[in-house]
Amino acid sequence: MVETLTDNRNRTPAELRHIFDKNGGNMSGSVSWIFTRKVRIEVPLLTMEDDDGDSKNDANTSETKDGQAEMEGKALSEDEIMEISLSLGAEDIEAHEDIGIAEVFCAPSDVKEVQNGLEEAVGASLGFQFVAVPNSKILLTSEDEIEQFTRFLEAVDDQDDVQTIHHNAEL
Repeated sequence: MVETLTDNRNRTPAELRHIFDKNGGNMSGSVSWIFTRKVRIEVPLLTMEDDDGDSKNDANTSETKDGQAEMEGKALSEDEIMEISLSLGAEDIEAHEDIGIAEVFCAPSDVKEVQNGLEEAVGASLGFQFVAVPNSKILLTSEDEIEQFTRFLEAVDDQDDVQTIHHNAEL
């Protein structure tokens, strides 16, 4: 699923159709039914040990998953995040200890309650992002499939009006 923002409703679909055709895809209709709209909130995750085995808590100032901003506030353990989040209405939690972030997913209707509860626990303001989570994934196994799909994603991403690309491929 490709989300665009354009000033020309004729140019963008034509350019995307060309990219799809050139790379073996098609623009046959809506695929939004494959995805569920959710909200992702990133929370500082307490990491217990670094590579040397020393105790640490560097999640207070770690970069976000895409490296854009630093997080502030008290880092919480995965269990604390799970307990707080689920009690507030969150649906899923994914911990990424390697980057000191836990992603909390909730329904858009529950975002304020979950966000406010997590902000209170962390002691800092937390942003959120609307995401499209695939209902099922397709596993790409051959190197040719993976290479073709990667080339396709790069071509779509290079189109100036493309804002977000959502897919259900598992590489």
